[in-house]
Amino acid sequence: MKVFTVKKENEDELKSKHRDKVSYISLNKKDKFNYIVIRNPSDSNEICTIKNMKILSENETNGICLMHGEEEMFRGKGEVNSADKMGIFNVESRIQRYQDNKKIELIRSKLSKNKECDILRDSVLIVLPKGCLFIKLDNEVSNLRMNIDWTSEKIC
Repeated sequence: MKVFTVKKENEDELKSKHRDKVSYISLNKKDKFNYIVIRNPSDSNEICTIKNMKILSENETNGICLMHGEEEMFRGKGEVNSADKMGIFNVESRIQRYQDNKKIELIRSKLSKNKECDILRDSVLIVLPKGCLFIKLDNEVSNLRMNIDWTSEKIC
């Protein structure tokens, strides 16, 4: 397993221990997508802690599911629409039409039109190298905005 979920600490304690990074990405694509892969590359040598993940859709209300798994789970599956970089993370968007039961569902929620959704709520994710987060949308979209509040620690 390459992704772990833990309960959040007191906000003041977290601020004194680490400097948070906030990465923002706007996925505005000519091709629609319903699946996003956020990957901590195997060569990053960093353990990442994700405190917040806020997602905004300007499209209609949409169901959203956050899952986790390993890098090998998505290689060669589906056609990648685009690849972007967000901090140390690689972010890919694509269309996925088949049901994949190999990923572990963490959170299921609803995205309301033009309303930011804090998908992690009171959880924190720990993502090891080769760990992946998968965001599955019920309906295809052509644009989506994400803010991820994260820290990283080098592995010696």
